[in-house]
Amino acid sequence: MERLSRGDWSTQVEVPRSWIGRALGAALDRLQINLANHAATGRALDIMLDSMNDVVFVTSPDGLIKRVNLAATQMLGWSQLQLLGRELAYVISDQDRTSFNIEQATNEVLELTMRTQFGQTIPVSLSGSVMSAEDPRFQGCIFVARNITERKRAERRIRYLARYDTLTKMPNRLQFQHSLQQAIARNRRAGRELALVYLDLDRFKEVNDTFGHAAGDRALEILSERLNRKLP
Repeated sequence: MERLSRGDWSTQVEVPRSWIGRALGAALDRLQINLANHAATGRALDIMLDSMNDVVFVTSPDGLIKRVNLAATQMLGWSQLQLLGRELAYVISDQDRTSFNIEQATNEVLELTMRTQFGQTIPVSLSGSVMSAEDPRFQGCIFVARNITERKRAERRIRYLARYDTLTKMPNRLQFQHSLQQAIARNRRAGRELALVYLDLDRFKEVNDTFGHAAGDRALEILSERLNRKLP
């Protein structure tokens, strides 16, 4: 029993040859097999969790971290020992921590930012569920956090392209109309007048026709750079 409690599940246990000894030996063999299977299951679970690309947190019902996978330590920079026993909110950034609560996180998919050990913030999609079990040791919640940095970057790029010209980096027609409407409304409320300047570029077609569209694009770039330097 002492060897089994130390994790030695492979050593054959010698027992007396009486019927009591045989029964005890058989019981110890079954215990040995069960312990080995239980340990193998735990190791398999660790391997599966550490093989996941997404971050996994297992918490107590009140949100204390009980287990993290390898992806969590790699993304956030803290070791498992540094995270165990802390509230899940510990890894949430300051801007999202005050509005974060465990119950909401187990019922909705949240988009928030997590903070790393080095002070960086990472946007993630966080989903969770409650683990129900009769044994209180296995009660709690499991959360999966997916890094959505690339998606957020793409969304910002799409929003930018929808409102700004990629060549001149200046507002396109849609953004200009929006800005103009705002300026008219502001000046109307303040009782001020508004000046609108229309700038025409003479002989631009000749530049395109003579030197090609690449030269025409460069002319527009230079013009926008000069305007941006001169105007507020």
